[in-house]
Amino acid sequence: QWGRWYHVAGTYDFDASAINVLVDGMVDGSAAYSEGVAYAAGRGLRFGMQYKGYNRNDRFLNGAMDDVRVWDRARTAEEISAALEIDIDAGSDGLIGYWPMEEGEGSTTADNTASGNTGYLEQGPVWEVTDVSECSGELTIDVKPGGDPDTPKPINLNSGKIPVAILGTLEFDVASQLDLSSLTFGRTGDEQSMHWRGTSVPNCGVDDVNNDGRDDLVCHFLTSRTGLRPGDSEVILKGQGIGDALEASRLPEFSVAASDAVAVKTSGGAGSAGS
Repeated sequence: QWGRWYHVAGTYDFDASAINVLVDGMVDGSAAYSEGVAYAAGRGLRFGMQYKGYNRNDRFLNGAMDDVRVWDRARTAEEISAALEIDIDAGSDGLIGYWPMEEGEGSTTADNTASGNTGYLEQGPVWEVTDVSECSGELTIDVKPGGDPDTPKPINLNSGKIPVAILGTLEFDVASQLDLSSLTFGRTGDEQSMHWRGTSVPNCGVDDVNNDGRDDLVCHFLTSRTGLRPGDSEVILKGQGIGDALEASRLPEFSVAASDAVAVKTSGGAGSAGS
């Protein structure tokens, strides 16, 4: 999917005769393989490209790359999954190449391990440097999505739940960078009104509600806990962003907030609207 980061890992376990590809910590593909791996030192180790030989019709990744790591053994799916959202110590046992790509400019990137193998970036790399201040601040929400976005959404205080769409952007993938358990919603934005599935899962789902090709979240909040009163014209959502899952050390938690226009009424009142 365009516009979001994926953690992709490849492992080769010679003893198990298996090659695995893991995406976001989950095995996405496997194949049997029992041949030895011959390394041609003169060609170097390449990432994000397919080497086509002497005709030089190489193919390059049309996308972004960050935080490249090489280990001297096949790590388990559990090890890979556990390290998705944490910093890796450059001295970690078995880590023989680690390029965090934090330079922000230039055509080389440093290997943080003792191996010291400088990475050379081809094809005129374009650096993308993310600042916390660029990600914190305002989000856009759509209360009771599907209606006219320019008309205050009718809220019936006798309804059970209020659906709220939290819209993703190119800079902020709400499906992976928003701490759902932190979300509060209501009259002041501090109300603990999230509806939970069971005892530990926020009632939120991923959808593209505005058809812009990016993931949005639709979460449900308990009307009785929002603190809303008849005549209120605004609701506020607050929460915590968690930054890029692979860059937690550079992009720590940050606050987000959003509001939407509503018309709050009770059923039976003049001009009241159903939920």
